[in-house]
Order: sequence, then C-alpha cells, then structure tokens
Amino acid sequence: MKSSFLLSKKLNCVVFLLALLSGYTAFAQTETNFSGKWEFDKSMSILNKSDIDYDGTTIMEIVQDKKTFKYKYVFIKPGNSDFATEYEVFVTDAKEKIEKSSMYVTTKKAYWSDDKKVLNLYVLDVNESKKEYLVIEKISLSEDGKTLTVEKYSKNDVVGEQISKFVYHKK
Repeated sequence: MKSSFLLSKKLNCVVFLLALLSGYTAFAQTETNFSGKWEFDKSMSILNKSDIDYDGTTIMEIVQDKKTFKYKYVFIKPGNSDFATEYEVFVTDAKEKIEKSSMYVTTKKAYWSDDKKVLNLYVLDVNESKKEYLVIEKISLSEDGKTLTVEKYSKNDVVGEQISKFVYHKK
C-alpha cells in the first residue's frame, strides 16, 4: 500500500513537471510573421525629401520563414506596365552578412526585438570612395494584423540624417 502510494506521488510529480514544461514552451514568444502583400498608404506615412514620391500604387510583398525575411516592391500605375524590384533578402539570425558588388560593400543584419514583435533591419553600404549610406528599419504589425509600419532612419554624406515612416495595409 505504501509503495503504491509513493509510486502514485512520483507519477503525479512527473505528470506535473511535464505539464509545466509543455506550458512553458507554449508561452515562448514566436516571431511576428509579416508575410503577405501590403499596399502603401501615403496619407498615413511621413516621407522625407529623398523618399520616392510615386503617384501610382506601391505594394510591398514580404516572404518570411523561420530563418529569412525578404521583400520587394511592385509599382502599379494604370496605362503603364507594372515594375517590380528584386527581393531584398535578410537572414534573421542577428549576424552580420557582408555582400560585395562592383560599387559597394554592403553589411546587412536582421534581428528581432526582445518581444519578437519588431524586426530590425540594418544596412550599411560603403562605396569605393569610402562614403557611407546607413539605413535602419524597424518593421512592426498592428495588433489586428492589418497595418504594417516601417520606421526608417537613414544617414549619408549627401542629405545627412533623415527619419521616415511608411504605413501599409494588408491586401
């Protein structure tokens, strides 16, 4: 009787620990998924003098998985052919990646905020003349998942420091 009571207590303790551990992983925060097509809302955005002021529709297409975040822009204007940029690709492991081209050495990094709700993108281009162009973007999603906001800080030798805010709505 006493051994079955002890066995029952041990079994209850193991079940409790398993439930506690599985509950802990359920509360672990996962990264926000920004995937989808997002239409630019100029009226809610704050542009600076060097941002492109396109008079058509701008769509930001985001593809995201556990390890990568990539986006491109599609520009749409009635009477004209749509134009799409190449995907800009980031690995979301918070490690710097160096890309070299004939004109620039680019350092890129993507990292999550502690609460996994904001993705930070860091890009530093250095040209052959050692001129730097820095862009830091903070990407976030509204609570209802319908509005994407990109807060952009940029700095270069030509225009200095600038801050912009781009607001997009889910398509």
